[in-house]
Amino acid sequence: MDNINILIIKMIFSITGFTEQQLAEYLGVSIYSINSVLSTGKMPVGLAKRFADRFHFPISYFTQDINNTLDIYTDIYDTIKNGYYNNCNKKIDYIMNNIKINVDANDIINALIKGIDPYTKEEFDENHILKNPEVNKVLRMLAGKEIEFSNEDLDKDQLELYNALKVWRSEKYNALHLKPYQIFTNQELIRIITHDIKKEEDLLNIKGITREKYEKFGKELFSILSNI
Repeated sequence: MDNINILIIKMIFSITGFTEQQLAEYLGVSIYSINSVLSTGKMPVGLAKRFADRFHFPISYFTQDINNTLDIYTDIYDTIKNGYYNNCNKKIDYIMNNIKINVDANDIINALIKGIDPYTKEEFDENHILKNPEVNKVLRMLAGKEIEFSNEDLDKDQLELYNALKVWRSEKYNALHLKPYQIFTNQELIRIITHDIKKEEDLLNIKGITREKYEKFGKELFSILSNI
């Protein structure tokens, strides 16, 4: 079993989506430092302090014995997750408060969502914090924009449902001699899966589902959703 140092780093990978290189840059250390911990399990005190500072958790987590209780593991995960998201929000607030005031606020947020510096109009480097998918989702929530998911964002159960809906869609468009998108596009299927559909009429709240599509396929689609 991995020791606590390796588990904490793996938790951070899971929470942030960082690669080893991105994590190293976020901490301001070399990638060798990260890989060394992953290979040996040994965490230098200086590096432990950087982790604790950047992700806002007690440095004492590195001395926990997680073999005794799952509660400790859960507490560590939740603390790291909350600390990281709070830090993301602070970075976004800092950018929003310090940007040139002659740039419209909507232009700022839209540029940041696209990964572009709203002042210089240059695209951020791929390792920039604002290129991180989780940070992008925070930006979209701040802007009141609907977050678009891809099939890579779906969990196991959602992916199974997604594939089942694609099979159903295939049967429909073959029988009706239509194109797949004339039934539902892939993105529309993903929106359906990631929204809380409690009654058939909720389908009309999904972006892209017209009254025509709803009347043709809504009843059958809701039946599938209700029985899976």
